Amino acid sequence: MTENGALAYSSTTADGEQDVMLRMADGTTVNVPPEAGSKAARLAMKHGRIAWAGGDGTYVYAYDVATGTTQSERISGFLFDHVSDIQITSERVFWRETGGFLIPSTRFVSAPLDDLSKAAKPSYPTGTYVAQLSVNEEYFAYSTYDLWGALGSWNGPGKVQVAKTADVVAGLNRFSRDSCSSGAQPAPSLGDGQRVAWLDTSAAATDVVTRETFAGTCE
Repeated sequence: MTENGALAYSSTTADGEQDVMLRMADGTTVNVPPEAGSKAARLAMKHGRIAWAGGDGTYVYAYDVATGTTQSERISGFLFDHVSDIQITSERVFWRETGGFLIPSTRFVSAPLDDLSKAAKPSYPTGTYVAQLSVNEEYFAYSTYDLWGALGSWNGPGKVQVAKTADVVAGLNRFSRDSCSSGAQPAPSLGDGQRVAWLDTSAAATDVVTRETFAGTCE
């Protein structure tokens, strides 16, 4: 991951550790943080912060490049779940927890970058299984299967749903459809807040699609 001339990356050592390394614009490289037995994954960097999943995949770490301070928080579902995706906005870190006991469920969780101990699952969306998310300053987008789809049944294609990030943090259910296409819409990806892209299978092929505005309703 790069930002303002800095490069953050995960490096595997000879003894199997996976360390987070930060190469600054001046060429200096530091280990973030230097600790024994680290297993860093799902690395994200934005707005002068680095976040990653660590330990056995049940911890979220956040590092402030300016101050050199590191926080960590273990996810509440650590017995059965693990962190499978991390994304950062200017104020918050969002992550996806995947796992579940017998049922392959997905949880989206968010916390202020300055205090990971305040991590909480937003009130919406609910009923997410094998779901993907994308978050930026303005919007929160996700796509999910339902319960039966997660268990392997065909119960209709998943659709991308979008809401303002501020509404999601506030616990408001203001999600609407991104597109009215008939195919499955997995793996949404938001960019600068003006466009969203996803994979579309409605034509028996996988296409990359973009549009300038969200559909809102498909009734």
